[in-house]
Amino acid sequence: MELKNYLRHEYVAKRRQGDQKMLEDQLFDIMQVNLAHQLHDKGHYNRLYLPIDMEALGCDDFVMEPELYHLFDLGIDGRKIAEKLIHLMRRNGWKLNCYCEDGQMFIDVEEKSYE
Repeated sequence: MELKNYLRHEYVAKRRQGDQKMLEDQLFDIMQVNLAHQLHDKGHYNRLYLPIDMEALGCDDFVMEPELYHLFDLGIDGRKIAEKLIHLMRRNGWKLNCYCEDGQMFIDVEEKSYE
């Protein structure tokens, strides 16, 4: 009986970990979509924005706000996911400076990034 409880506990823990990863991937994808929309709408834009928690929702026109609200409500760490995206952008040659305020990550893009 003890082994059965242990296995059940392990299954539930792995399931939660997998669900958490899936939700983080979903937030990562939504953040990419938001950046793509900002770049498409504004071209060479010096400041981009990413929502990193619920405080940011409603103040800017973010794409897929209901989905963002749901993910933040579930406790997905928006700052961690945004930092992962920033890291990848820097690896691809983007020159970025970032800071967080009012539930958003502000990303200042240097002109060299567009060359």
